[in-house]
Amino acid sequence: MPSGRLPIFKTPEDMLNRWNQYVDECNKAGDPVSKLGFAVSVGFHRGLYSEYNKKPVFSDVLAHIDNQSELLLTNKALKGEYNSNIAKLVLSAKHGVHERQIAEQTGQLVVVIDKEDKDL
Repeated sequence: MPSGRLPIFKTPEDMLNRWNQYVDECNKAGDPVSKLGFAVSVGFHRGLYSEYNKKPVFSDVLAHIDNQSELLLTNKALKGEYNSNIAKLVLSAKHGVHERQIAEQTGQLVVVIDKEDKDL
């Protein structure tokens, strides 16, 4: 943090209480919960988030916020309350969750010919 600047949160408990308050406010208003929304609501930027994360006393709370943010996003998307494409994008970009496809190679070649393609 820049020297001389007072921290937004003096203790991890302050941060956790403010996160819980933010989640409650979002739920009451029907707004989505996000780490970005939380950061904006308390007035800090990405750099400051990183600085707090470097402090061991805050890293557990920030891990909790990350986990809860991911869980809320996933649950809302599964319920159809959030657009699943947007949720997938955010989960990939901000939570390290990536879609993957597993292709199994069996050595067999399968050819399917539709009736329309038989003249080719």
